Amino acid sequence: MKGHDGLLWIGTYNGLACLDPHKNTLINYMNRNNLLPGQIVSSLFESSDGRIWTGTSEGLFCCDKRKEAFTRFTVHDGLPSDVICGMEEDERGNIWIS
Repeated sequence: MKGHDGLLWIGTYNGLACLDPHKNTLINYMNRNNLLPGQIVSSLFESSDGRIWTGTSEGLFCCDKRKEAFTRFTVHDGLPSDVICGMEEDERGNIWIS
């Protein structure tokens, strides 16, 4: 997924990476090339506030790039399932997930 800032976010069967296509290098967020190691990433979405939302088979992760922090949401937080397949934002800024 290409973000508003031009960075490429790459979801894999072993985590999440961020590539700067202008420098052709991986970005070291939180001093790591591989974010969310061990997670199977099935969907990526950037919300209007610049946060990167990552759907996995083990929940939903929200990356706040400014704080360089992830927040994880699961069934324990009210999701009906930990398997996240897709996301979309409505005109009010609400994130809808499937």
